[in-house]
Amino acid sequence: MSTQNSNKTPSKNLQVKEEIKKVVHQEIEPLIKDIRTVTTQISKVQIWQGPVPHPEDLKRFDKVVPGTGKKLINQFIKQSDHRMSIENKVVSSNIKKESIGQIFGFTLMLLIIAGGFTMVFLDKDVVGMLFAASGFGGILALFFAQKSKSRKELQNKNQSRQNKSTSPK
Repeated sequence: MSTQNSNKTPSKNLQVKEEIKKVVHQEIEPLIKDIRTVTTQISKVQIWQGPVPHPEDLKRFDKVVPGTGKKLINQFIKQSDHRMSIENKVVSSNIKKESIGQIFGFTLMLLIIAGGFTMVFLDKDVVGMLFAASGFGGILALFFAQKSKSRKELQNKNQSRQNKSTSPK
C-alpha cells in the first residue's frame, strides 16, 4: 500500500505544480507586467517662464540655424527698448497735458476771482462776493480732487503689487 501511495503522490504533486504554474502564468505574470509598466512611466515636466526661450531651447535653435539664439535675444532687447521709449513718450505727454490743464484752470479761477473783486469795487457786493467765493471754491475743489485721485492711484498700485506678490507662479 505504501508503494501505491508513493506512486500517486508524485502524480498529484505534478498536477499541483502544473496548476500552480497555470495560475502564475494566467494571474500573476500579467500583474507583474503591469507593475513594470507603471514603474517605467515616469515623466519629467519643466516649466520656463520668461520673455525669451529657455537657454536649452536657444542652444537647440542654434544647432538648427546657427546664430538664431543671439538673434532672438537681440530682438527681445530691441523690442524692450522700443516699448520703454513709447512708455516714456506717453508719460511725458500726460505730464504736459496735466500741466497745461492746471495752468488753464488756475488762470480761469484767477479771472473769476478778479472778476469778483471788480464787481465788489463797482458796488455789486453780493455778485462780486459770489464770484470770488466760487473762484476760491473752484481752486480748493481742484486741489482736493487731485489729491484724492493721487491717493486712489497709489492704493491701486499697492494693491496690484500685493496681488502680484501673492499670486502663485
